[in-house]
Amino acid sequence: NTEIGDFEALLDSYRNQQDSLVVRVEKDIDCSGQGGSGLTAIIEGGHPPYQWTWSSSDESGLTLEDVSEGTHALSVADSYGQTVLIEDIIIPTILDVEVDITHIDSDNPMGSIDLSIIGGEGPFDIIWSNGHDTDVLEGAVVGEYGVSIIDANGCSVDTTVSVIDMQNILDIDGNSYSAVQIGKQIWMVENLRVTKYRNGDPIPNRGIDAWDTVTHGTQGAYENNAENIDAFGLLYNWFAVSDSRNIAPDGWHIPTSQEYDELIEYVGWVSRPLRSSDFTLWNEQYYC
Repeated sequence: NTEIGDFEALLDSYRNQQDSLVVRVEKDIDCSGQGGSGLTAIIEGGHPPYQWTWSSSDESGLTLEDVSEGTHALSVADSYGQTVLIEDIIIPTILDVEVDITHIDSDNPMGSIDLSIIGGEGPFDIIWSNGHDTDVLEGAVVGEYGVSIIDANGCSVDTTVSVIDMQNILDIDGNSYSAVQIGKQIWMVENLRVTKYRNGDPIPNRGIDAWDTVTHGTQGAYENNAENIDAFGLLYNWFAVSDSRNIAPDGWHIPTSQEYDELIEYVGWVSRPLRSSDFTLWNEQYYC
């Protein structure tokens, strides 16, 4: 009897060595972040029947659908008592990126772009349009830079970033303007003096006293005095401001009410409602 028991123990040990329980989990990640991610357990080896338990679900199947974001675990046991515990099964939040830009100015002869990756699951592949592959792009000159970020699940996010020269913003007439950063917004410091739309079409000059009678874009000097242009820029009626040919320099646009609201929230308080004449233009790169 002792010899038979020893043989059965030896046989069980041999079976366990030959049929080790192996478990893996395949993830089907919904990159849109709409809650459509799934998990599927793959069981190999061991000795059926198997028993398993998901840490975050009462469902009994090997496949879970519409799995919530967060960390999950799976425990599997076979009929021989072998167990496998898989922890840290991550369903990530949606992949996104925040961008911090150092623009070119008197203190920074070269710009830089610093990426902060949000959500997703590492490791991440970073692919810049100029061939760089790091989360910080140093030595950036004036221009646009595209970047793609791809996470371990194949989810991706793309964005385009512009580095500008804060001391030399040119309109189509060649006028130069400076800019200032307020919070995450970039505002031009000076009023426009441009006399053409972005495509080169002229903006007719009409005395501002006659604006009530015109139904097209027009511009004119403050108090109809050309000597005021250097100090105050030009004035534009709404037909010019809203024209699809655009009066703003390339890469800029007329600010929206939402952008004014963001400025007000950052500054904190103003003594009266803001008017369109209070500020000039808002750089497009922050509202891609």
